Amino acid sequence: MPSLRATAPSLIRHSASFNNLYVANASTVTVYAPGSGSVLRKIVGVRPSALVFDSSGTLYVANDAGKGSVPVYPAGATMPSRTITQKVSVPRTLAVDSADNLYVANGYFSVGVYAPGSSTLLRALKSFYPISVAFDTADDVYVGRSSGPYGGVGSRVVVFAHGSTGIVAKIAVGVSDPQSLALDAKDTLYVADTNLNVVAVYSNGATKPQREIKNGISGPVAVRLDASGNLYVANNVASTVTVYAPGASKPLRTISSGITAPTALLFDGSGALYVANRKMVAVYAPGAASPKLKIRTGIDLPVALALGP
Repeated sequence: MPSLRATAPSLIRHSASFNNLYVANASTVTVYAPGSGSVLRKIVGVRPSALVFDSSGTLYVANDAGKGSVPVYPAGATMPSRTITQKVSVPRTLAVDSADNLYVANGYFSVGVYAPGSSTLLRALKSFYPISVAFDTADDVYVGRSSGPYGGVGSRVVVFAHGSTGIVAKIAVGVSDPQSLALDAKDTLYVADTNLNVVAVYSNGATKPQREIKNGISGPVAVRLDASGNLYVANNVASTVTVYAPGASKPLRTISSGITAPTALLFDGSGALYVANRKMVAVYAPGAASPKLKIRTGIDLPVALALGP
C-alpha cells in the first residue's frame, strides 16, 4: 500500500483562472510557467503535504514538518505573510469553500475551519483521522475519515452542514480507506478506497453505494472529474490513470504512457490533464493517451498539484 503522505490529494476550486503549475515536492513547492517545464520560482523551508489557493490567488501550504502548520503566501510570493498554527496538527490535506474559508484536515481528530484572512480557528469539525475533504453544490462538507493509518472498520465519510459543526449524514457501507473524494454537478459522490480497491459511487443523499467501479482499479489514490463529467482515477499500484464515461463502470480508456505510481491529478482551464508521478509530472492534451510534456526538473516525490498565479 502506498504511504498516506504520498497519496494526499489537494482540492482546488479556483484553478480555472490561474495558469502557473505548483508542485508540492518532498521539501519544496516548485512553480512552473504555463505549458512549460521551466522553473519560475521555488518555495523552500516546508515539507508540503497539500496545496490550495483561494479565489484571490493566496496560497496555503500544509506543512507537516514538526507539529505542523499552514504558511500563507500572497499571490506570487515565496515568503509567507503569516502562518496558521492554532489547532493545526500534522495537516493532511486542505480545501477552500466557495466563500474562501480554509479547511485543514489534521492528522488525528479534526478539520479546522478558518475565515478568509484569519489565523484564528473559526470552528472545528470533529473527525478522527480525516484524510480527504470535498464539497457539494450547497457547500456541505464531506470528510473521508479513516479508522487509523491503514483504514479498516470504523472508517466513514461524514457529511457536515455548511457553516456548521452539525453532522447530516454518515456513510459507512463501502468505506474502508477513503483516500480521495469527488462530487459531480448532481452531487453524486465518488470515493476512492485504497483498502477495498474500488471507487464507490453514491447518489445524492445515499448512504449505500449505487454502484462500485472495480474494472481497471488497482490502488486508487485520487479521483477527479473533468468538465464533461468523465471520471479519472489514479491507480497507484497499477501505474495507470483509468477514465470512465458518466455512469460507466468500465474504462473508456486507460492511460499508462508516462505513468509511474501516480499520486495526484489536476485539470487546467483548457482540459489538459496533469499527473504527478514519482519523479515526473506528465501533462496530457484533452483525450490524449501519451503526454505532450514531461516535467522532470525540480520534481522529487510530488504529492500535490495546484494551479496558481
